Amino acid sequence: MAPWWAAWRPAWGKRLDLACLTLASLVLSVEFLRLHAAMAPSAAPDMAFLRDPRATPTAAMAWWVWWDQGLYQKAAVAWANGVTDPAFHWYLPGYPLLGAAFVRVTPADPFLLPNLAALLGTLWLFCGVASRLLHDVPLRIPAACGLFVATSVLPPRVLWSWVVPWTTTPETFCIFGALLGAMRLVEGGRRRDAVLTGLAAAAIAGFRPADAGVVGLAICAVAGPALLSSRRRLPGILAAAAGGASIPLLVFGGAYLATWGTRPSSYLLLSSQIGFEPRLFALRWVALMLDPHPLHPGGRGLAGVFFWVLPGFAGMAATLLTARHAAFAHGLVIVALAGDVALFLTYRDLHPTGLWEHGNYHYFKWTLPLFALYALRLLPAAINRDRYRPVAIAAACLTIPALSCWQAGTSPIGPLQADQEGSITVASGLRPVSAMVLVPGHGPGGPPVVDGSAETASGTVLRYGLDFVIYGTDETLRIVPLRPLPPEPTIFRFSKDTYVNQELAPLLARQTVTWGLPFWLARDPQAQGAASR
Repeated sequence: MAPWWAAWRPAWGKRLDLACLTLASLVLSVEFLRLHAAMAPSAAPDMAFLRDPRATPTAAMAWWVWWDQGLYQKAAVAWANGVTDPAFHWYLPGYPLLGAAFVRVTPADPFLLPNLAALLGTLWLFCGVASRLLHDVPLRIPAACGLFVATSVLPPRVLWSWVVPWTTTPETFCIFGALLGAMRLVEGGRRRDAVLTGLAAAAIAGFRPADAGVVGLAICAVAGPALLSSRRRLPGILAAAAGGASIPLLVFGGAYLATWGTRPSSYLLLSSQIGFEPRLFALRWVALMLDPHPLHPGGRGLAGVFFWVLPGFAGMAATLLTARHAAFAHGLVIVALAGDVALFLTYRDLHPTGLWEHGNYHYFKWTLPLFALYALRLLPAAINRDRYRPVAIAAACLTIPALSCWQAGTSPIGPLQADQEGSITVASGLRPVSAMVLVPGHGPGGPPVVDGSAETASGTVLRYGLDFVIYGTDETLRIVPLRPLPPEPTIFRFSKDTYVNQELAPLLARQTVTWGLPFWLARDPQAQGAASR
């Protein structure tokens, strides 16, 4: 049965869709170029814009002095001049190759045009995906355009993550290309859609392999059973998908071989050492998604800044329980989105202090318009007059408190003895990832991160940033493991310019996750004010 609004959908609906896409593209381009001009590289970085969502970007952002962006530019210039010396290449070649094509066109920022093209392309691909997910929403393409502009362009923080060079920018374009290609493939079984799906999914690996794994597994898990019903066409579809995937694999793989040969690059070795820790998920869900306070005083969670994230989870729950149309499309998107969010919440190098201080929320920027889309889907799920409406309303009402009524804190275990030189000895080590050591003192520059080293009694040297990290506040240094450490006496040493208060004893504690009030009600007003300054 056709939806109630189909009878009055105008005959010129396609023209309206095209007009909305064109207008949204114009708005995207103008806002992107305006923000880029305001953030032109200069001598000294100014991070106030990241700390305060009300702040205005200034010309002192200077992203080329940052680690990632400086290496992108260095590699892009090297590729443009035919230099394959590994000393000029750190990250995978996908993103630098895009910049290399524009080194002589926009030498001040070789990634200006690729980033803008990726943003515009993502808008169009997102609308293609949304047209299938919003099948029961009137004027779904205009609605999708509005959602994308409202969540990816109007918030300065999100647009910042598109202007500043990050590998997540072309990756986002490829992710939506892979999702749309898989949807079209299941709908029509055409080989050209298989080529698009394979090409886009494989291209993700040239920028961020972990995301490629999540999206690829989601496509195989959800689209695979649907394609098995047409076994006669399956060999041709698989061959077409492999042919599409071979294009980026040959291009990016050839560039990698020209640089590193058959040995793993330094970036791949470091990434494999950092890795993911599933046992951190509960703590990271609270500290990164909801609110890091009081475990990490200051800062905010993703759902606290982007208010549509939790309603988006509720919309997903309601959709999974009530969707009777486009069930495959919803399943594909939800599995890919939830899988990617869960994966990066366990990434050892993603910390509450770096989420906003270093702009690492850009890992999740491809999910933001989808969260808004599923938040919008709550409306038709709640007003449709059918037997599933109570289920949709109940799912929405239960999901938000189930996800948001959590708080991370500390539970003391016992005092420790501080050494005379300011180092801390933990007799039993920090075996569980929930353990931590609270040391009275502060770092040389205050929060958020303090340098240090550690060594076990057997002589094992623990790696800072890989095995443990030290967070600093104005009054406390917090030693936190990133993986289970050896259960033996371990000495933690701070950098020479770190102050340790010898008059107060360090405390061995446990990080806890407890059920309570929603995070937006439980937050300390004083901490809220400090975080916004």
